Amino acid sequence: MVSGTDLFYGLFNNMAIFIVLIAVYGFLISTFEESAKFTRQALVGFTFGLFAIGCMYAKIPVAEGVVVDQRNAIITLCGAFGGPLSAVIGAFMAGTYRINLGGAGALSGVIGVGLSALGGTVLYNFRDKIDSIPKAFVSALAATLIVLPGWLFYKDIQTAWALLKAVALPYGLAIFFGIFFVGLLLARQEHSHLAKIKLIKSEERLRESEQRLDLALSGANEGIWDWNLQNNTIHFDKRYYTISGYSPNEFPANFDEWELRVHPDDIQQVKSSIQNYLSGEIESYDNEFRFKHKDGHYMWIQGKGKIVARNDQGEPVRFIGTHSDITLRKQTEDSLRITRFIFDKASIGIYRIGSDAMIIDVNRQAALELGYTVDELHGMSIFDIDPHTKSDEWGAMWQSLCETGSNHFERIHRRKDGSDMFVEITTNLLEYEGNQFSVAFTQNITERKIGENNLKASERRYQDLFNEAPIGYVVIENKDGDPYIKNVNKAFLNLIGYNREEILDTPLSRYYTETSRELLKKVDYQRAFNGVTIHEERDLLTREKKIVNTILHVHPIYEEHNKIAGARAMFLDITDRKNAEKEAKRLELALLQAQKMEAIGTLAGGIAHDFNNILGAIIGYTELAQIYSKENPKIQEYTKQIFIASERAKGLIQQILAFSRQTKLEKQPLDIGVAVKETLKLLRASIPRTIEMQQDIKTNIGAVYANQTQIHQVVLNLCTNAAHAMEKKGGKLSVDLHPIAINENDRSNFNELKPGLYIKLMVTDTGHGMDNYTISRIFDPYYTTKEVGEGTGMGLALVHGIVKDHGGDIKVYSELGVGTAFHILFPTIEGNEEKATTEIDPLLKGKGNILFVDDEKPLVDIGKDLLEFLGYQVETRTSPIDALEALRAKPDKYDLVITDMTMPNMNGDKLVEEIKQFLPKLPIIICTGFSKRLSQDKKSEMGIDSILMKPLTLNDLATTVKKVLDETNQSINQ
Repeated sequence: MVSGTDLFYGLFNNMAIFIVLIAVYGFLISTFEESAKFTRQALVGFTFGLFAIGCMYAKIPVAEGVVVDQRNAIITLCGAFGGPLSAVIGAFMAGTYRINLGGAGALSGVIGVGLSALGGTVLYNFRDKIDSIPKAFVSALAATLIVLPGWLFYKDIQTAWALLKAVALPYGLAIFFGIFFVGLLLARQEHSHLAKIKLIKSEERLRESEQRLDLALSGANEGIWDWNLQNNTIHFDKRYYTISGYSPNEFPANFDEWELRVHPDDIQQVKSSIQNYLSGEIESYDNEFRFKHKDGHYMWIQGKGKIVARNDQGEPVRFIGTHSDITLRKQTEDSLRITRFIFDKASIGIYRIGSDAMIIDVNRQAALELGYTVDELHGMSIFDIDPHTKSDEWGAMWQSLCETGSNHFERIHRRKDGSDMFVEITTNLLEYEGNQFSVAFTQNITERKIGENNLKASERRYQDLFNEAPIGYVVIENKDGDPYIKNVNKAFLNLIGYNREEILDTPLSRYYTETSRELLKKVDYQRAFNGVTIHEERDLLTREKKIVNTILHVHPIYEEHNKIAGARAMFLDITDRKNAEKEAKRLELALLQAQKMEAIGTLAGGIAHDFNNILGAIIGYTELAQIYSKENPKIQEYTKQIFIASERAKGLIQQILAFSRQTKLEKQPLDIGVAVKETLKLLRASIPRTIEMQQDIKTNIGAVYANQTQIHQVVLNLCTNAAHAMEKKGGKLSVDLHPIAINENDRSNFNELKPGLYIKLMVTDTGHGMDNYTISRIFDPYYTTKEVGEGTGMGLALVHGIVKDHGGDIKVYSELGVGTAFHILFPTIEGNEEKATTEIDPLLKGKGNILFVDDEKPLVDIGKDLLEFLGYQVETRTSPIDALEALRAKPDKYDLVITDMTMPNMNGDKLVEEIKQFLPKLPIIICTGFSKRLSQDKKSEMGIDSILMKPLTLNDLATTVKKVLDETNQSINQ
C-alpha cells in the first residue's frame, strides 16, 4: 500500500488534466451559450465524463483491486457547473468505465462516483449563494466529505474502515483541492464569459435604444445637446446638425458657434431665458427662437432643456436638452393667425354654413351689416336672414354648389331692423374632416343697385346732351356677332366726314383702318356685348382716307335684370398728341445716339493715352539708334522707316484723342478731292479684282476746313466696309464727290444742316445691303455685322464722329439684295487749300543739371539718353516722392525738372505744387499726352514753364529745354 504522502502527490499530479478541462469548458460555454438547456447540460456531462475516464488512465493503486484518481472531483464539478443532467451523464460514463476496470474496489468506486454526482448537484442548486471564497471553501469541503463514504463499500466493513482511515487525509485533501481550486477557476471563467455576454447584450440593447431614439428624434425632427457647465463644453448629436442642413460636426460644438447662428433679434432673450433657468428664477427652460439654416434662411427652433446634475453646493453642472424644428408649426400658426385676422377684419361679410343651411361662423362685418352680434348669428339659419329663399330652393343651391364647387349670385338679405339689403354672393365648397361646408362672401351692393337705377334715369334725362357731346359718341348693337351703329352724335360724324344716314345700321368696323380691323378680330368683336368694358387706342379712316388716331372707350348698356342691350362707344381724337409723341421719340433717339458717341469717345481717349507711352519708347529708341548708327546706311534707312511709321501712329493717336474730345487735331482749308483721290489710290491694291471701282471726283470745287488724315480715315472706312459687303460675289464700288447747295425749301434729307454750300461725298456699293434694324444701329460703337475677329464695330462710329466734328452730316440708304449708299456733306469755306510745311530746326544743345521724373522706366531711360546726347547732366527718378526727396536733399543742384503729368500716388501738377513751396524759381517742364487739368492757358498759374506733348521727339525736347533754360538764365541776369 502506498504511503499517504505519495498518494497525495500522485493525486495532485493527476490534477494536470484539469488545465485542459478548464480550457475545454471555456470553449463549451462560449460556443453553446445560445443552445437549449438540455443540449448544453448533455454536452457538459459528456465532456466531463470523458475527462473522468481519461484521469482513470493515470490511476494510483492503493489496495487490492482499489485504484484512486481525480474522477470524483471531476464528476462533482460536472454536477456543480452542468446541473443534474450533466451529473448523471458524467457519473454514468465514469461508473461504467470503473466497472469495466473491475477489481474488489469496483463497487466502492461506482458508489463514490454516484456520491460525487449527488454532491455536485447540491452545489449546483446552491451556486447563486456561493458568492465568496469562504463559501466556496466550505462548499468544496462538504462535497469532499460526501464522497468519502463510498470507501466503506470495499469488501467487508473492517477492511473498508481501515482503508478509509489510511487514505482519508491524503485522498480527501487532493479531492478538496481539485474541487476548490478548479471550481474557482471554472467559476471565474464562467463569470468572465457571462460578464462578456452581458456586456455584448447591453451594448446591443444600447445600440437598439439609440436607434429607436434616433428614429424617434428623426420623426420628431429633433436634435440633442449636452452642456457640461463645469468646463463649458457642449456636445451636439448628429440630428442637431442635420435638421439645420449641416453635416455632423460641420461646425464646432461650442456656445460661440451656436450664438452666431441664432437670429440677432432673438439671441438676448434666449440667453436670458437660459440664465434665468440655471439661476433658478424659472422652473423650466422652454424657448422658441430663429436659427440660421446652412442655406442662409432662418428656421424656427424650440429649445427645451433640463438640469440633470448638480455639484455638492447645489450648482448645476450638466444641462441637457432638445433642439426641435418647429418651422412648419410656426408657419401654420402664422397662416392661421393671418387667416383669422383677414376673416375678422375683412370689409366683406364672410359666412360658414352647413348643408342644413345653419350658420356655423360669421365675421364681424357680416354681423355689422345685418345689425346682429356674432353670437346672435351663430345658430341662426339662412332662412332667418334671407326670407325669399325657401327650403327646396336651398336644396337646389346646395346641390349646384356640390357639383360646381362655387357659385356667384345676388340676393336680398333682411336686416335685424327689418330693412332689406342687396348683396352679391360668391360661395365656395369647403370639405373638412369628412364634412362639407359652404363658405360665402357677401358684398353689400345696395348703393350700387340704387346707383344703377339712378343711372338709367340719368341716361334718359341727358339724352338731349348726347348730340352735343364734344367727343365722338356711338351707340352700337349686336348683329350676328358684329357691332352695328344704332346711333351717333355730331362729333363722330365730324371725325369721319360722313352724314348720319350713311352710317346708321352699318358695321362700326367699316370706319376703322385695316390695322385696327385685324386687331379687333384677334381680341373678339363681342367683348362689349359680354359685359367687358373696353379702353384702348383705335384708328379711324375718314371719307378722305385720312387716318384719325383716337382713344376708344366702350361700356356695355344694361337693361333691367342686367341684360346687355348694346354698348356705348366714345372716340377721343388724339391725332395731335400722337404726332407730338412721335416727334418726342425722334428727339429722344437723337439724344441717345449723341450719348452713345460720347461714351465711345471717352473709351478711345483712355486707350490712346496708353499707346502714347508705348509709342514714346519706340520713337525715343529709334532716334537714339539714328544718332549712334550714322556710319551704317542700312540701319539709318531702317530707323528712318520706323520713325515714319511712328509718326503715322502718332497722327492716329491724335485722331483718337480728337475723337474723344481730349485733344484737337489741327484743321486747315483743304481741297478734299485731292485727299479722296490719294486714299482711293492706296485702296486699289487691297481691294479684290472682282470688285470694280468707279470714281467721279471733282477737284477745285471749294475748300473745306478739315484735317486731311481724318478725311483719309472716312474714305478708307467707308470703302473697306463696301468691299467687305461684296467680297463673296464681287460688284461695283462707286465714289463720287461734287458740290451741292442746301436751301430752306430743299435740304435733301439733311434737316440738321443750315442752308449753304456743301461738298457731297457718296460711297455706293452693290453688296448684300442692310435691313432697317441694322441701319438703325450702324453708327453705334462696337456694333458690327462681321464675323468674330473681322471687325470691331468702331469704323462707322469713327466716321460719324469725324463728319460731325467737321460740321457735316451723314446719311445711309440701303436695300437688301441691292446695295448700300453713304451720303456725306461737308460745309465749304471761302479760301484755298493750304499745304502745311514743316521745317526741321537744327538740334539745340546746352548745359545744366536736369532731374527727369516718369513712372515708366523705359521712358526714364530714353529721356536720360536723349538729354545727355544734348549735353545735359541728367538724374532720373521713377517716383515723384523720390524726386521730392532728391530736391530737398540738394536744392541747389538742379537747373531744371522735367516730369510726367500722370503718375501713381502723385500727379505731375501736384509734384509741381510741392516743389514750388520750397523752390519757387526752379523751372519745370511737364510732359503729357493729354490732360483735362492742364493747358497752355493754365500753365503759368500752375507754376509750369512749358508743356511737352507725348510722345517726345528729340527735336521737341531739345528746343523746349533750351528755350526754358535760356529764359530762366535771362530772368536771373536781369
